[in-house]
Amino acid sequence: AFAVCNNTVGGYSCTCQLGFAGSGFTCAPRLVGQALCPESIDGQQGDSWPARVEGSVAYGLCPAPSTGTSRRLCCDQGDADSEPRCVNGRGDWSLVIYDDCVQQELRNLKYAVNNQVVSASEALRELYTILSEPNLVLGSDDIAALIAITKGAANLTSEDISLGDLEDSYRTIGLVSQKLLEQQGVGGSATNTSFPVKDLEALAAQLVSNFGGNATFGVNYENVSLCFDSGGGSIVNDSSLGNGTAQEWDPTADGVNERGQGYLARLPIGPGNESITFGAFVFDVSDFLNASGGTPISGLFTVFFSGANVTDSRQVELELPIPANATGKLVCVFYEAGAQRWSDSGVTTVSAADGKAVCRSAHLSSFAVIVSSDAESDSQALRIITYIGLSLSLFCLLLIMLTFGIFKSLRKQPQRILLNLAAALFAAQLLFIAGVDQANTNRSACQAVAILLHYFLLATFFWTLVEGYLLYKAFVVVLPTNSISERRQLVYSMLFAWGVPAVIVLASLSRLSDYGTSEYCWIDTNS
Repeated sequence: AFAVCNNTVGGYSCTCQLGFAGSGFTCAPRLVGQALCPESIDGQQGDSWPARVEGSVAYGLCPAPSTGTSRRLCCDQGDADSEPRCVNGRGDWSLVIYDDCVQQELRNLKYAVNNQVVSASEALRELYTILSEPNLVLGSDDIAALIAITKGAANLTSEDISLGDLEDSYRTIGLVSQKLLEQQGVGGSATNTSFPVKDLEALAAQLVSNFGGNATFGVNYENVSLCFDSGGGSIVNDSSLGNGTAQEWDPTADGVNERGQGYLARLPIGPGNESITFGAFVFDVSDFLNASGGTPISGLFTVFFSGANVTDSRQVELELPIPANATGKLVCVFYEAGAQRWSDSGVTTVSAADGKAVCRSAHLSSFAVIVSSDAESDSQALRIITYIGLSLSLFCLLLIMLTFGIFKSLRKQPQRILLNLAAALFAAQLLFIAGVDQANTNRSACQAVAILLHYFLLATFFWTLVEGYLLYKAFVVVLPTNSISERRQLVYSMLFAWGVPAVIVLASLSRLSDYGTSEYCWIDTNS
């Protein structure tokens, strides 16, 4: 009797009548002193929100073409400064919440992309039309569908595309980025959805590979800009870059507005017949990634090339603008999407002063400059301690193996077990110290390191088990029930401690792609 209910798509919603407070499904008389949110009309969507008391929820319909129910909260007492408060009996409405709204056209496009019944350019053209709707709102399911479409489009069958298709596709990628940034709190309500930097980069790179012509253009939105250049950039001389000559790309010169000022990418000139295509994203903000490891003070500079390899011997040099008065330990980093953190693996900070940071990288990714946190400093200290400790361990293990090799009288059954344990541990530690952080050199080599490291670590554990079993027999079992010759016992031990790990690793090779991550040559624990 204290609420008014209305039918909605697939259900109904209720709101408490004036003078009562509650969720709409349970209502109680308004208490003395409770604040009142006045009647309000949403200027953007034109929705009318009746007056409600503190703690009430008002419901409305999602604007066309979306379906579902939107809602507003009266006097939401949260911690965020942007959330409404109740002061002196007057309440304030929250922003309109569209989490439960559904855009059916996005769902249909997601289905078409997942079933590969459209090309990448067709999917992006349709996506641009959907996202350009003047009253478009995106609910939680819509955000998930948008990210799924972005990921799926990069995996669609390759096709030759025209310059017009390429420009339209880049315009769509920029619009997708802008819409997702708005959902992250840049000009809109926040969400927990992770920003798909890698998926957008992969999609843009795939489009580049399908375009064979020459072009230079830029695409600009409120918080993101993209540029494309298949003309080879300008030639510059720089004695610090290998042979002293490099091709330089300036996003501003490629059509990006003032957002691209101060961002540059240089790559040493390769063979004479090399044809390089350059692409880049420049984001106004990078803290929306919620990455650990430090506080970003630059925009996010996502760089990719087509027709050129970046390696340890041919690194890309980047310039990123930073505040002139920036203090603290400034570090060039890239965004590690899987772990959602900033990492300096494969990235060198050449200089960071006078409003400009110069970085060098042996790989391409999304780069930024951060003020390093204490955790990053601790990580560096732990890395140094690890290398010192492993170096001492390798030296001692080598002495053990040399001792058994020189003195034949020591080669008895227990010592042979110890020798095998030392050999497995030596191989595992040597692989770790030499190759675990070489993820950005060669994918196949990195996978080989990860596979061998997996095998030798398992062998170390199994030889430790054998050693423990023999100690148990020596000190606990006084009167053994049967006796096996030492030679046969050694053969059984070797078959067990070397063979079982081999079987485990061979079975794991069925998921070969899980060996090697973007940062380390080890098993991808996120897969």
